[in-house]
Amino acid sequence: MELNPQVVFERLFGSGANAGSARRPNAAKPQHPRFGCRELNSLKKNIGSADRDTMNQYTDEVREIERRLQLASKASGAVPALGEPAGIPSDFDDHIKLHFDLVALAFQADITRVATLLGARDLTGAVYRFPKSELFPDGGVSGSFHGLSHHAENPERIADYAKLNRYHVSTMAYFAKKLKSIPEGDGTLLDRS
Repeated sequence: MELNPQVVFERLFGSGANAGSARRPNAAKPQHPRFGCRELNSLKKNIGSADRDTMNQYTDEVREIERRLQLASKASGAVPALGEPAGIPSDFDDHIKLHFDLVALAFQADITRVATLLGARDLTGAVYRFPKSELFPDGGVSGSFHGLSHHAENPERIADYAKLNRYHVSTMAYFAKKLKSIPEGDGTLLDRS
């Protein structure tokens, strides 16, 4: 299990040499290779416009994830008491979406077509901030999975538990929408996953 999206990024798109350094909170931040820019630029000259557009979209997405990882590294570095490795966003919603974006890139690059992503442990005492959305117009904060699962048939606690589970399922919907937005062959990446 890997909590740190920085390490996942290095394993998928880096040289692999820096993945261990991303784990150490005080290590120098790895420099991401631009995944063979010279080779890609050379290849772009020899492919059709549709393939060039696909390649540009993909490289833009990798750069966007790089940018988000750098922001997360700066933000999480300001809270050393948590003991989390550098590069983990402090907000769960940002964290899970970053991991889903990495999985989508791995699928798109055909690095893998199999991924397991543990969104949360059911025994955790963690609470989750609900981002304001159609599902949660007022936003809010949940109770913990473990605490809410011991609802003692209390209708209010059951409703809170359902709300927490609805939030976590909505993160999976984010991933499905992401895959559906990426063209692949005569369909989408969602069709091929």
